[in-house]
Amino acid sequence: MSSSLQPPPPSRPSSDAGSAGSVSAGSVSASSVSAGVVMAGLVAQLGQVVGQLAELTAEGAWSQVPAAALPELVAAVHVALDRGEALATVATGVLEGSGVLAVEGFVSAKRWLQTVCGHSAGQAGAVLGRARDLRGDFPATEQAWLGGSV
Repeated sequence: MSSSLQPPPPSRPSSDAGSAGSVSAGSVSASSVSAGVVMAGLVAQLGQVVGQLAELTAEGAWSQVPAAALPELVAAVHVALDRGEALATVATGVLEGSGVLAVEGFVSAKRWLQTVCGHSAGQAGAVLGRARDLRGDFPATEQAWLGGSV
């Protein structure tokens, strides 16, 4: 990416590859904040970033990106969305396995995906099928997909 298009450094929590399981949220470490709290914050930030990108796209901002930078930026969007799909699929599998949806009054995870997320019956079934496959038989594929190499 050209230096004029480099984003500012992220202000999000990140994994520290040097220490097993260590997550930091700015100056807050995983020892004082649970992974669930960190996840909730990151999901909120993700929603904000996607919303901002959608607004810019609706305003025609892609046409203002230098043509030479478009392939790399568009590829980065696709890779990020693929990883996001992996994240949503894994999270849906965890949600389905948690039993919380029955407590919330949903007859199934498929129905929840249709009602809350606006998925068609086919989309909901496909997400759940992938989630079940990953959880049951393909943990290595799950890790590769989350890592962006699938």
